[in-house]
Amino acid sequence: MRKVMLLVITVFMLTTLFSPGVDAATKTTKKPVVGKLEGAVTYQYNKFIGTKSDVGAVVYLIPKKQKKASITTQQMIDISDKKIKANSVGIYYTKVNGKGDYKISGIPEGDYIILIISLNTTRDFLTKYDDKAATKLLKPYFKDWADCNMKCDTYWK
Repeated sequence: MRKVMLLVITVFMLTTLFSPGVDAATKTTKKPVVGKLEGAVTYQYNKFIGTKSDVGAVVYLIPKKQKKASITTQQMIDISDKKIKANSVGIYYTKVNGKGDYKISGIPEGDYIILIISLNTTRDFLTKYDDKAATKLLKPYFKDWADCNMKCDTYWK
């Protein structure tokens, strides 16, 4: 059976612990906390070898305050191809390095959705990808969510 690269969508909620505002004691405005997100991405190679670093996977960080229906699938592809910068559409982006690690710095505090797309896992291309959790969280931000599976599966082969 023919295999194609899987568009693996892993969705996590990232919430910061501190929020900006006015310090009641000093009546001054607090500066927003700027931080970083780092981690490792792995996948299950097989039952004999086990997990491997998901080298080349891409990581997108989408602020939950992102304007609704403001991102297209083509923009996500153009970011990966370095045709446009991620911050031009209001998101953050990085690739997983040779050790399986990623790091995004200079992130303002807030709530985020992290989208990790693997280039190393495979699936049967006849099986429709359906992840209700991903759809619920990501659909509001994409202009063309209905086309995303078809476009991304073609692109990530």
